[in-house]
Parts: sequence; C-alpha cells; structure tokens
Amino acid sequence: MEILSHSKPLRSVRDGLEYFGMDPAQGAPTFVIDADGKLYALILSAARGHIDFEKLAQVLGVDSANLASRQKAESATGIAIGAMPLIGLDMPYILDAALLRQEHVYGGTGCFNTTAKVSPAELIDANQIKLFYE
Repeated sequence: MEILSHSKPLRSVRDGLEYFGMDPAQGAPTFVIDADGKLYALILSAARGHIDFEKLAQVLGVDSANLASRQKAESATGIAIGAMPLIGLDMPYILDAALLRQEHVYGGTGCFNTTAKVSPAELIDANQIKLFYE
C-alpha cells in the first residue's frame, strides 16, 4: 500500500477522480452499511455508480441493507463521511468484486489530505474479506 499526500483535501469520489485523472474503475470509496442493525464497510467500485441494496442484503443474508446515517457511521468509526478508510475499520468489510480486475485502486485513509493506493489482494488480506458484492 502506498499513501499519497495532496495539499487539496479530497472529500468525495468525484474529487479524487478529478484530482488523479483516473478511470472510475480505479476509484474505491468505502461506505458504512447498516444491515439489520449490524454495520459493515463496503468498498465499492466508483464505476458502478450505485449500490443495489437488495442484492447487498442477499450477500449479507439479512432482510435489509442501507447506507448507515451520517451520525451512525461517524459515531461508530470516529471518521468523517468522505474519508472512510479502505483498511482498518472495526467492522466486517465487503469488497466489490469488480475491483479485482484492477492492479491498484484508490480510496480513503481516514484523512482528507491523503489517499491510499492499494492492490485488491492487499485489501482482502488486510481486512480479512470473506464477502464479495458482485
């Protein structure tokens, strides 16, 4: 994993894609998901454009899955929305299988002035990922 510093704070996927001039398929934002009251971190390909919550609930084996509220996500992690890290949250991670086609992906570090560049294999190892969103 490589940590890239930048003087301009990047607060959204769009900010990161524009700043680095990268293909959306390499963007990997992390979302906090509330699935029947249990929190998960979902690393999603920015090229996907949206989350299919019905499919995500099936992957998780729950009745419903939605984005956690800003307050719930920030309270549980201590990190601002828009800076959620690719690695290290104290919750199970789910990885978008589309990211496996990339050599490296870019996403949050917990800080708006740094970006992580990491291989999907590193994400799987570091987060002990067992669930994949397809």
